Amino acid sequence: MANPGELAEDEAQPGGILARLQQPIITHARWPWVVALAALLLTLPSVGSGLSFDDYHAKIFFLRPDSPARLMPSALDLFSFFRSPDQLAQLRDMGAPWWTSGHIRAGFWRPLASATHCLDYALWPHSPSLMHLHSVLWYAATAAMVAVLYRRLMGPTVAAGLAALLYAIDDTHGNVAGFVCNRSDLPALLCGALCLLAHHRWRREGRWPWAVAAPISLLLSLLFKEAGIATCAYLAAYELSLRKDPWPQRLLALAPYAAVVLAWRLVWSGLGYGIVGVPLYVDPLTEPLRFAREFIERAPLLLLAQWTFAPCEVSSALARGLPAVWWAAVACLTVIAFILAPLLRQDRTARFWATGMLLSVLPACAAFPMDRMLVWIGIGTMALAAQFLVRVGDAIRGPADDAFRRSPARVLGWLLVAAHLIIAPLIMPIRAAWFMGPPGLLDQLRPAEPMDPSITGQTLIVVNPPEALVLMESVLKWSADGQPLPRRLRALTSSRLQPVEVQRLDEQTLTLRPKAGFLNGLADPLVRGPDRPLAVGQRIELSGMTVEITQLGPDQRPTEALFRFHVPLEDKSLRWLQWRDGRFETFIPPPVGRKVRLPGGRFGLHGFRAQGRQAQE
Repeated sequence: MANPGELAEDEAQPGGILARLQQPIITHARWPWVVALAALLLTLPSVGSGLSFDDYHAKIFFLRPDSPARLMPSALDLFSFFRSPDQLAQLRDMGAPWWTSGHIRAGFWRPLASATHCLDYALWPHSPSLMHLHSVLWYAATAAMVAVLYRRLMGPTVAAGLAALLYAIDDTHGNVAGFVCNRSDLPALLCGALCLLAHHRWRREGRWPWAVAAPISLLLSLLFKEAGIATCAYLAAYELSLRKDPWPQRLLALAPYAAVVLAWRLVWSGLGYGIVGVPLYVDPLTEPLRFAREFIERAPLLLLAQWTFAPCEVSSALARGLPAVWWAAVACLTVIAFILAPLLRQDRTARFWATGMLLSVLPACAAFPMDRMLVWIGIGTMALAAQFLVRVGDAIRGPADDAFRRSPARVLGWLLVAAHLIIAPLIMPIRAAWFMGPPGLLDQLRPAEPMDPSITGQTLIVVNPPEALVLMESVLKWSADGQPLPRRLRALTSSRLQPVEVQRLDEQTLTLRPKAGFLNGLADPLVRGPDRPLAVGQRIELSGMTVEITQLGPDQRPTEALFRFHVPLEDKSLRWLQWRDGRFETFIPPPVGRKVRLPGGRFGLHGFRAQGRQAQE
């Protein structure tokens, strides 16, 4: 096989203004260090972000071993959430909503990722800032390794250096580096890049140490996170696009990786890990038809987010209600593919990156579209974008292929520069620091202040929270900080800022009629999907409370439900809250036979505000 420079022969003589200005630096052997420094500086604002959501599970495990909210089974198994009925019952008492399906299971085998959190709590257990710094250093190291990968496969070219910079400053990586419990993506990606480098050296030089190092690196990547299987996308692309051996030899070269993946999957499943019944996730092996449907729906949104500035979470939410959004994504990607076609025809290295990019979309579609799923897709995307920008720069400077001088190519070039070289580095520090959104707004979606000690013997009932699942963070935080915990937390609905009508039937019974219906929260599909519909007359029995579905809407979601408590609603064992004006306040159940209409809300520049007034009949 040719050496790295020969793989990118088309780019061995880069030109253009961009090349003349940046070539002395961007092609230097120490450029990966510069890229790592840029990655570190842009994600450093996350150091002051504190902990959030799943981060508290690790803190509870290590620092609060006697807490009733301690969920994880061992120090090397910090990513198991719904692996047993007992765990599910515990989660329900911690605030998982009553509509949570009893059939769901969710457990991820990430022992090496868990080990990084063990290190956090062994060395700096009371310093979230150092935990964030730990993640930032992982991101800097990963960015440097990806830069080395580009340089090895594309040669010391402007395109390789530019690709490394584009990848390091990609704002979609901000929440991966900023969210401590998302750290697992980074070492998994680093080991995946090491695997590709070792495979390249083995196939080029034929030395057996590299042939051993590559499969070991793949296994390490998988033990950090399941997403490490995306490494195989680029391994397959390498053999498909960059090798000219007979096909049996190419397939034989991939056999060690297939053996690693097969052995890992058998152990993974044998230990009871996996996803069952979680609607926003899908296992390609156990649900191939459903995965095919999800791939068709999710793949264009993931690719659109990587190439443009359309966040996955936003486009996915819009596409569910507006199919035109999906068609717009497909149309946009078709135009981009048409413009890139000349580059793909001329450059086999470009074909390699494009193939790896497309194949890496497959494992990403196993989860609902999120920007943090783009870390693997971005490897191919940024390399392809960099090669394209260099070609356009050459065309602008002087005689070159007319395809890169035409208006569509120049427009796409300017759009890529604006999105990935100008806007991305400006947004990335914000996304790293606010990985779950503006903290002030999040505080308005859940009770932020600790409860008084008397709550320990009470069930805390929140009638109309905007998002029911968000309430669980309060319980986790209170537990992690050693604050008093309610005996149970019950959320009656996810209001989505819409009014909720509450009617008192007798001493122990309420009927709720949310204007938006039940199971309408953004996160509600995490715990019950359309394949497990609720039916009229169906009862859900929980400790201290029974829920009965009394009415369905046209979309088969409940619009009315009856809540029967085991004690009178005024009993001291119950404490009631309602959400109003962006805060939680005491709720007083109406008298028997009366009903009250809790107002909705709206989101403005200064947070959440009430929309309508509380009315009683």
